[in-house]
Amino acid sequence: MKFLKELKDEFFDVDQLDEAQRAWKRVFKAGRPVLKRWYRCTSGPKKGKMVSTPRVCATRKDPKKVRRGRVIARRRKAVRIRKSKVTGRTATHRMLVKMNKRLSAPNVQRTD
Repeated sequence: MKFLKELKDEFFDVDQLDEAQRAWKRVFKAGRPVLKRWYRCTSGPKKGKMVSTPRVCATRKDPKKVRRGRVIARRRKAVRIRKSKVTGRTATHRMLVKMNKRLSAPNVQRTD
């Protein structure tokens, strides 16, 4: 992955905001050819979704797009399951899982 070291150094810095004050968490998302920094909404109408900027977490979902998406999701359920099994076995996906676990782990302070 291109620029992975620089991305890690910049991304794992201490945040200015307390965890409770934010409506989002930082996560990595696989992009070609590099990993991208995205945000996972922890509250609001898009709770649990990955978005490119934190302010999107507060925007309301378009009801027409939601209904259409549900219909398509039901129709393509088998394809989605099959593709996610393949994606879960890739090296990039495994690396993303490790990095996102590291981000979501509680900050443990050493007592040495």
